[in-house]
Amino acid sequence: MKSAMRQGLLIAVAAGLAGSCATGVVLATTSAGDTWDVSSLRDADIVVRGTVASITEGTVRQADFWMLPESEMLRDKTVAYVTMHVNEVLRGPAQSGDWTLMVYNHPLEVDGFFPVGQEMVVCGFFHPRLRLYYQTAAKSRYLKTGSDWASRDGDHTSTISDSAMRASVRQWELANVIEQAELIVEGEVVAVEKSVITGPDGAKAELAKISLRVDQLDKGRVVGIPRIDLVAITRGRYSPEWRMPVPKNYVVGQRWLCMLKRNEHGWYSFAGVNGLFQVVDGGLIYAERVTYWRTRSYVREAIRLQPGR
Repeated sequence: MKSAMRQGLLIAVAAGLAGSCATGVVLATTSAGDTWDVSSLRDADIVVRGTVASITEGTVRQADFWMLPESEMLRDKTVAYVTMHVNEVLRGPAQSGDWTLMVYNHPLEVDGFFPVGQEMVVCGFFHPRLRLYYQTAAKSRYLKTGSDWASRDGDHTSTISDSAMRASVRQWELANVIEQAELIVEGEVVAVEKSVITGPDGAKAELAKISLRVDQLDKGRVVGIPRIDLVAITRGRYSPEWRMPVPKNYVVGQRWLCMLKRNEHGWYSFAGVNGLFQVVDGGLIYAERVTYWRTRSYVREAIRLQPGR
């Protein structure tokens, strides 16, 4: 396993990680004229393009997978190491070259997802301790088909053009999120309130109101006492248009860097996990799972350089 880790960057595909992630769905018009869920291109902090070279078998200790659901924390796992030649990093800190992707499934189940010789786009997250990338949705792998990219969901295959795929990645880049934000603040959580909201069809969801004492204002205005209320739908089935995948747990004393817009409910993270970072030991936590590969100082400098802030 150590030699595999030294080879490069890892992706684990864990059953059940998608959970109820039907929130904040982003749809693109495909080359066939229908619509396609491209939210994984938005919510992943790593997006790469490359070709699968080989698949081998290995074992990983569960102690190294602290970010996985409790049901997956009970035992060591057989995994597949997928060697992939990465030609292009569309989003992420890494260079092109040969990477090792660790797939959290048995090798016999992986071949259909990562066919040897197949060019594909892979989306994932970064784990600094293991140099680990892992996926959170079935539509995190896009196979090259002619000039387009295909996503398979059961027996259904949807395609999207290369230009549309790249536009989906660019839309949620840090600079674009900073530009679109009406308010950018950093502060400490001083209170958390939870309530239930109900949609027109009777579906319910948990609405969290996070009161933040602002001690750094980077963009926009906070009138009066330097305190704002951030709202987020954290759990449940009701999914209005403004709902985005965001961290689910907020605790008094935490620090957050927030890039926000305002609607009838209050300030909210319009870019989901791309605009809501927990500040820990001077670094940023992405998607409540892993350390953001961009440093806090990098993000601060990007905010400072944004025109018109």
